[in-house]
Amino acid sequence: MKVHRAAATYEDSSLILLARLEDPSTHVPALIADFSSITLSIYDKANPRNKVVPDVTLTISQVIFDTLQINPTIWKLDSIGFNFKLVTLAAWLPAGDRVYRFSIKFAFPGDKAAHAGWDVPTIDLLRS
Repeated sequence: MKVHRAAATYEDSSLILLARLEDPSTHVPALIADFSSITLSIYDKANPRNKVVPDVTLTISQVIFDTLQINPTIWKLDSIGFNFKLVTLAAWLPAGDRVYRFSIKFAFPGDKAAHAGWDVPTIDLLRS
């Protein structure tokens, strides 16, 4: 599984996770119809045995695009674009001064799967 390092964000905040998902042999971007399920798991890397929240089943049509999206404000990797976008919930980053692993399983028909991950460091808000 390839793990991306996200920019640090404040605890109790949302962030956007982006990726370009494509067939590894043809490099053709994946489509909504290619997936049978997408599952998100979130771990505090200081205690990876405990999940931050129970696994979340993502709605495929809400996180996958059938056309590559080009938005230079949020996608700075290249001019080709992304086809996966997840806006996280603030509750998924409950504490500061931690690193959370967002691990996503992309399941395909025929019992095939791919995985991607993001390590998200958090900044303590120093509030009471």
